[in-house]
This record gives sequence, C-alpha cells and structure tokens, in this order.
Amino acid sequence: MTLLRAALAAAILLNALTATAASQRDLWGRPLLRDGWHVMVAFGWGGGPTSNGLMHSMEIGKSDRTTGATLAYNHLFILSDRLGKPANGSDMFGGHFLVLKLPLGSAGLVGKVGAGLGENVDLSDGFSARFGVGWTYGIDLHLALYPRSGLTLTALVVHAATVDRGHQLGLALGLGYSWF
Repeated sequence: MTLLRAALAAAILLNALTATAASQRDLWGRPLLRDGWHVMVAFGWGGGPTSNGLMHSMEIGKSDRTTGATLAYNHLFILSDRLGKPANGSDMFGGHFLVLKLPLGSAGLVGKVGAGLGENVDLSDGFSARFGVGWTYGIDLHLALYPRSGLTLTALVVHAATVDRGHQLGLALGLGYSWF
C-alpha cells in the first residue's frame, strides 16, 4: 500500500511539473520571467567508482531575456569523507565550471554543459586541494512556484582529472531551488 501511495504521489508531482513547465507559467498561472540574475542551489546524492556521498551544486550567472540561455559559474562537488567513501576512494572531488544552460523545448527542461577546473580534495589532514581539468553536463527540471523562482530537480555528471587521482567520474541527483 505504501508503494502504491508513493507511486501515486510521484505521478501527481510529475503531472504538476510538466503541466506547469509546458505552459511556461508558474503554479498560479503567471508567465515566467527568465531575464535576470540566475542563482541555483541544490543538494543530493552522488557517486561513482571513487566517490559516494553528498552532492552540492551552486550556480550564479545571468539569463538572456530573448533566448532563455544562461551563462553561470557552477561550483559542484561530491563529498564522500565519512559518508560512504569507497575503499581507496576520494574524500571530495568536483570542480569550478563555466556552464552554459539552454532550454530544451517548452517542457521545463534545461540542458547544461560546462568546463573548467577539476578538483580533488584530501581531507585526511586539513584541506588539501589538487586542481586539473574538469567538465560537467546534465539536465534540470524546473517547477516554477513564482514568476522568477521555483524548485529544481537536477541530474548531473561530473568529471575531474587531476595529477594525484587521475580521472574521476560521478553521477548525481539533487533537489534545489532556482531564481531565474
């Protein structure tokens, strides 16, 4: 019975998400305004061969009024230390990325791709960061609660290549809030 309730709640939420996003209006029927500063903060769970733990993603940037495109700085990491780190895994990895976000039709989906500094952090004796190259890509799904903001479901892939750890890969899912 609990599984049936969860499935029904998920179906209702998905219907609300897609109906709201498809109309490009918020929950109250007002048109969305995506033409100012963009801020997004999301938390979730991420993992890969060298990580398993808390995912944090934070974006700050500017959205274009005519295209809906956003250019943003994204700080993204997966923290595994004391949270389920695989044997010989990384304490924390991720990066600092310049991200381009583009609307994918009118269904509230936004695709994003970015590149920049990949990072691996050793937390065994303080904070020791090593930098290399990194890249990320993913999809956001927005549920607009107001004309300029709403909930965001995010699915991300992050890569970081550093001298000390080599190539690391993580997949993450999160829930956050965005201001368009």
